[in-house]
Amino acid sequence: AVLVLVLVTSIHAESIFDGDYSFPFTNSSQPETQTLLSGDFSVSGFGGPVMSVGKIADSYAIITGGRGGAIFNNSLIFGAGGYGLAYPVNRDKLGGSSNSDEQDESSDLKYVGFGYGGPMIGVNFFQKSVINLSLTSVIGAGGLYLSSDMDDDDENSQSDHRHKSDAFFVCEPTLMAHVNVTKWFRLGAG
Repeated sequence: AVLVLVLVTSIHAESIFDGDYSFPFTNSSQPETQTLLSGDFSVSGFGGPVMSVGKIADSYAIITGGRGGAIFNNSLIFGAGGYGLAYPVNRDKLGGSSNSDEQDESSDLKYVGFGYGGPMIGVNFFQKSVINLSLTSVIGAGGLYLSSDMDDDDENSQSDHRHKSDAFFVCEPTLMAHVNVTKWFRLGAG
């Protein structure tokens, strides 16, 4: 009786699983589960430092920061970026200090702080090629800070410390070319 039960069970199991003993057990005659994202779906990520050189008030400036995010199906990019003014921090080197003829309230604000950041969205083109392109945009906010002291945390200078600040909207589109050095390392310029 035990032998008959084992034989019937194995024949019945073979007809259910149709020879596929993988986990989870499925019957290949049944339709595949439908999903919103089907096919070869992949998610990868990136991150790294960024350095920009440009002009602010007729003077060259260096802006440093970083950006990172996720890449969906090797093409759609979602991430964030943040940047700040690295050089110069002296207002007169930016050409933005007041003339000596003008006696306004900001003439003693000699130092500049500047930064911005926000979410980033973009698209990769030809990512699997050795040389590829990406088009991204950071859309967010920033701030400009003018100060009379370089280190505004110094408690001894708080009595005569003065500053002004302002906020602004940022939309920074970027076109970059990348070289795939290895599968996990790439260099880009834009």
